[in-house]
This record gives sequence, structure tokens and C-alpha cells, in this order.
Amino acid sequence: MVLKSVGGNCALLIRTTYNYRYMSISLDKATLEAALVGYQQHLQQIESKMADLRRMLGQAPASAPAAKRARKTAGKQKHRMSPEGRARIAAAQRARWAKAKKAQ
Repeated sequence: MVLKSVGGNCALLIRTTYNYRYMSISLDKATLEAALVGYQQHLQQIESKMADLRRMLGQAPASAPAAKRARKTAGKQKHRMSPEGRARIAAAQRARWAKAKKAQ
């Protein structure tokens, strides 16, 4: 039997069999089912604590982050450069190329 730590203050006792020929550890079905039940209980405890924290913060349940992202992107528009600005940049680049070509 092996004692494995699965959380801060609890441990899970797992019965294992060691196969010396293939050097592997196999777990029986009952042990895996017990581990699954234990993890589900931990998940429920964590979800209830998260719900308490959300209530304390005054947030809506799980859909709050998605709604916040939607509001954040809806108000912003992508900055577009004017044709005049593009022309100024192109002229400056052509001048730099001409200067570099002249220096060669």
C-alpha cells in the first residue's frame, strides 16, 4: 500500500501491485473509483469557496469574465491610418532608400 498526498491536509491510501517483470504499478478499479469520488468532493468544496468569494466581490457567477471581455472589445475600434499619413511615411522611406543608395 502507498500513501499519496492529494491536498493540503488529506491523503489518499492507494493499494498498488508492483509487477517486477515489467516494472510498472497497476491500480485496481475500486481504488481508482475511490480516488475519483475524493476528487469530486474536493472539486465541490473548491467551487463552493469560489462562489463565496464571488459573492463577497459582488460578481456574477461564471459568465462574468466573458461578459467583461465582450464589453472591453466592443467599445474599442481599431486605429486606422489616414491616406495622407501613409503617403508621408512612404515618402520618408523613399528618401531613406535614396540616401542609402547614394551612399553606396
